[in-house]
Amino acid sequence: MPRTASHPGSLVSHREHQGATPARTTMFGTPLPAIVEDVPAVVGLGGPAGAGEDAIVEQVRAGEWYVLHDGQVLVAALRVRWADPGTWGRSDDDDAVYVDTLLVDPAWSGGPIERALLEWAGSLAAFGDRHWLRLECPDTDAERCAFYAELGFVEAARVVSSGSRAVLFERPA
Repeated sequence: MPRTASHPGSLVSHREHQGATPARTTMFGTPLPAIVEDVPAVVGLGGPAGAGEDAIVEQVRAGEWYVLHDGQVLVAALRVRWADPGTWGRSDDDDAVYVDTLLVDPAWSGGPIERALLEWAGSLAAFGDRHWLRLECPDTDAERCAFYAELGFVEAARVVSSGSRAVLFERPA
């Protein structure tokens, strides 16, 4: 059965148990929860760095990955987490949603789709009664850090994450 925004379980949030889903879609469509069959395409988009296919399968099963398709082709994926204490040093009950990974097919990259997905993630955060959208960026990627700043993210901290230096960004959801 094709996945659609009206398909049960197509939008996962903390309120899914109550049957509510965020109404917001992007100009590229509604990100849908990834399914195990999406994992090879997610890996094909290049990431996430250091995560094997088995780890991504478990993350998909945990409801952490969302995908966008153009027809049958997966063009973008993002991993959304409701806690990231390993990087942010906060507990599971904090007030944020974390975009752990954002992957876009090179043919679609360049800003608009990334912007739309981050806006959608902000809507998901607000829908889940979270007030902040947070992400990290390698401090060596000045272009991406500037892009996040352009989208209203502000630097919250600089850390060493997975052996690399990173800038932690946040903005209101």
